[in-house]
Amino acid sequence: MYKTAIKNQKKMKKTILAGLAALLSLSAFAQQKITFKGKVEDIPSGYTVYLYNNILGVTDSSKVENGKFEIAVPFQHPTRYLFYSSYDIKVKKGHVPFGILIDKPMTVDIALKLAEGFSTSKVSGSAPQALYEELAGKLEKGQDKGALLAEFVSAHAQSYAAAFALDRLGEYLPAEQRKTLYDKLPSALQQSYEGKRIADRISGELGSKVGGIAPSFILKDQNDKDVSLAQFKGKYVFLDFWASWCGPCREEFPFIKKAYAKYKGKNFEVIGVSTDKNHKAWIKAISELELPWQLLIDNPGDKAIALSKYAVSVLPTSFLIDPNGKIIAKDLRGEQLEKELDKLLK
Repeated sequence: MYKTAIKNQKKMKKTILAGLAALLSLSAFAQQKITFKGKVEDIPSGYTVYLYNNILGVTDSSKVENGKFEIAVPFQHPTRYLFYSSYDIKVKKGHVPFGILIDKPMTVDIALKLAEGFSTSKVSGSAPQALYEELAGKLEKGQDKGALLAEFVSAHAQSYAAAFALDRLGEYLPAEQRKTLYDKLPSALQQSYEGKRIADRISGELGSKVGGIAPSFILKDQNDKDVSLAQFKGKYVFLDFWASWCGPCREEFPFIKKAYAKYKGKNFEVIGVSTDKNHKAWIKAISELELPWQLLIDNPGDKAIALSKYAVSVLPTSFLIDPNGKIIAKDLRGEQLEKELDKLLK
């Protein structure tokens, strides 16, 4: 009986310790959050502040009461949360989202006037936000934006602000220089959402330069059949990246149609790659626009070739590829495509 009592005591002790560990774990988890505390200086009540993050799929809101609002969300990883208010929607009839960078669980204070919008707010409590605002101020005044960006990333490579800046403002620098700066980021930032985008864009730019071989790909057509770029080897190919919602893309279609009608069957083909996330919108646009050439839709998310293989950052973006697969021109607009084909195919 004595031995049995000892065993029971040990079991009870283990159970208690396990319970304490679980409580501590839950307590620690509960503390892993970001709290945004707002002070509204002009309109004390009557409107709502909205927070969202499309990368994480997070949305939340808080009513402004007595000139204050508060929103708390779980911390997952460094990211940027976007804000707007119902004042923007009801009074201004639209909004430009305002972003705040966070890199760890923290409390962020926001002081603003709703009538002026979040863009004039004062944010405190977030180190990466303070750094990025400092950079934005310098870029607004500075002449050589590329040099300012390179200096900033080099000086603050350990900060999430550096990865965010290199991702969002990378067009100020050539791909080779961005690669050098990217290599200075710690592994955790290189593996972040922004870090992966930076790497994909660099890879895409270096791999899709005029004079280089067009990166290969296989995508689905509107009938869900696989189509590869390799199938068109031996022809001149106009590779056009577009989307159903893209106005400038639609403006280019009459020029592409004219060139296609003129040179179809004469060793020339057009491949349109849609970056639409909405498959139905893509199919509807194909029908409405009566596009007669090969039409494909890009892969979703990280597998999209538009970014990872062709570094597409704006729409439309296009490439003219020769029969050997070499890129010979980029972003031919208006009648430029037909004129280029006149030289090549006549």
